[in-house]
Amino acid sequence: MKKLFFITIGVGYLFGAKGTLSGHIQDASTHQPLIGVNVIISGTEMGAATDMDGNFRVDNIPVGSYNVHVSMIGYEAVTRPNVHVVPQRTTTTNFDLHPTILKSESVTVTAKYFEQTRDAITS
Repeated sequence: MKKLFFITIGVGYLFGAKGTLSGHIQDASTHQPLIGVNVIISGTEMGAATDMDGNFRVDNIPVGSYNVHVSMIGYEAVTRPNVHVVPQRTTTTNFDLHPTILKSESVTVTAKYFEQTRDAITS
């Protein structure tokens, strides 16, 4: 009976096991921390944003292997594959993001003199 009890506890521990993912994200060239970087754990609805020091933390992640995607406007997005989340432990993974140039179509701005129409309501 004791063996069955321990096996039951062990299986329950594994199925309910969760871990934590944390890390630091910085600019690859200046080594300055990046604030507000999105950190997404692919295949889940879990994620975080970096704080004022470039740090992030995601708690209560089911144990397993995940792809971690980080992105911020003005930087190349990075996906790190096979990040292992271990039960009752904190997995640390850090990122260096490289700046990128945002490309868009050209924008033309034109201006006209202010014209008052007869329909304009004035007070």
